[in-house]
Amino acid sequence: MSSANVKSKFKATWRQNKVSLIRSRILPILLGVMLLTSLLPASAFRAAGHFQAQDVQTTWSTPENISRSGAASQPRIFSGPNEALQVFWIDRFDGLVSSVFDGQSWSQPVITPLLNGPAQMPVILYDRSGWLHAFWQAPPSPNSPYNALYHAKMLFGDSFWTTPELLAEDALAYSISAPVSGGLRLAYVRRINTLVSPSGVYVKQLLTGGTGWGAAQNIYSSIYYRLLSPGNLEISITDDGGSNQTVIWNDPYLGETLVVQGSYSNQPDLVAWQEPQIFENQIGPIANLRQAAIPGQHLSIWQAANLGRCGLYQQAWNRPETEATVNPTPADTAGTTSLSPATGWSSPEQIYPNLEACPLNDVFWAEPDEGRIYWLWGEGTSSLSLSAWDVEKQQWSIPVIENFSFDNPSRTGLVVLTDLHLAFGAGRLAVAGYDSTGEIWATQLEQPITEFVYAPAPAWGKSLAVLQSNQSADEFALAMDSSGRTHLVFALGNPANETLPWLGASLQYSSWDDLANTSGPSQVELTEIIRSKATEIIRQPTIFLDDKSDLIHLAWSGGEQGDILYSRSPIEKAGVASEWFP
Repeated sequence: MSSANVKSKFKATWRQNKVSLIRSRILPILLGVMLLTSLLPASAFRAAGHFQAQDVQTTWSTPENISRSGAASQPRIFSGPNEALQVFWIDRFDGLVSSVFDGQSWSQPVITPLLNGPAQMPVILYDRSGWLHAFWQAPPSPNSPYNALYHAKMLFGDSFWTTPELLAEDALAYSISAPVSGGLRLAYVRRINTLVSPSGVYVKQLLTGGTGWGAAQNIYSSIYYRLLSPGNLEISITDDGGSNQTVIWNDPYLGETLVVQGSYSNQPDLVAWQEPQIFENQIGPIANLRQAAIPGQHLSIWQAANLGRCGLYQQAWNRPETEATVNPTPADTAGTTSLSPATGWSSPEQIYPNLEACPLNDVFWAEPDEGRIYWLWGEGTSSLSLSAWDVEKQQWSIPVIENFSFDNPSRTGLVVLTDLHLAFGAGRLAVAGYDSTGEIWATQLEQPITEFVYAPAPAWGKSLAVLQSNQSADEFALAMDSSGRTHLVFALGNPANETLPWLGASLQYSSWDDLANTSGPSQVELTEIIRSKATEIIRQPTIFLDDKSDLIHLAWSGGEQGDILYSRSPIEKAGVASEWFP
């Protein structure tokens, strides 16, 4: 499996930017501003559109304001049958509200209340068979220390939830999987300890077309789980849509990650579970574990907890042919350290080694007919990342990073969407987001998802912050030598003179080589090459590179009278202040 670097796909805004004549004397300043802008979001640019009078193909439909209330937040979007979409959000006055897209237009918002539901947005999932499911937690009784888990469902496109049902008296941590075969799978950690239902890990399933959840199965028990508190335990369940389920969680008392695997018998509502095993690896403790699966492909992805950076690793599992399936006896396995290592998992392999931050708030969407698993992360933020796993090639695509901003069609100003959420369905994508005025917007991808995910890398590299937020700069000069190395000189204001920062300003120099470092510079290192006196100015620097003599020439307006001043330095030593001619 090949590792992938991250590419940032510059977001095409919806307004058509036409750039008229740019005079040659201000082009260096514009280029300098582009380099020195501190980490502008990708949505601020069209792909090369700021410097070319050309239209760029729009890949997303014109966003629509579907809330139209000024009191909306927390959007969630889902893709259902017949290209329908449904968006839920919380209205400050009306509670849970939704709108449906029928393939042509969005319906008027309708209140969709949950009986005794939460004040905030519940967890909502689509089970691929026409049902939406809501999950939330609440104390089972006043002053109870436990977190009961409740569930209600609704036909896609409807506005009425079923009467909530209690799924678990206590679910300290829980995970829900929606396999490609339909239905739902639930795994949760129970702290309440009784003779009939000891504290430990439980699973339940809702079969496709089923009217109710099956009985809870205890796959691991430990009396120590009575002492667990929120925040120190993670759990993950997946179903490959074929005949296998897998539950993985970290046990804080054993200091191990445990795994239990199960397979269907002749009756789909009965799962035969193996004994718990230690999910070993050669890297170290595991954090932020997640799973993704389709028939014939099961991946476990996790973060190395003992690394100070983002260390993402992946393991694939293939069921050993000689593996026996045995139902565990909780009394024999509870709280013991004699668990055997799990078998059938590949060695950990690092993926995405150049990610600046590890994925958070992520979901997987499988398309078994296409042999792909899509991985989305960044939900709830202003930037979404999307990658695809190709089963045949056994590799992830380079993540595409997407932001959303556009001109407000009903008022003056720019709309920047945050709290983004994405819906998959029928080979297409749809996004819902929240703006700062309390509105929910939705847009759809207008090209096949494969063209979007496997789009070529952008022509422009990522933006870099050159200065701190309290520093001021202007008057830039840029040049590139014959080897492809970029040279930048600019005037940096004097922070001690807030009224006239150009009195006592300095000239700063930096250079970098994108051809030698294809991933781009991680930071820009500055060198102060000229410092003016408190009564002198530094303005309008310009540079010229003479490759034949290996010199960089610098001229600027300076001194107390705005004289034309000059200096030079060997190109290779320009980053050393003492190498510049007085």
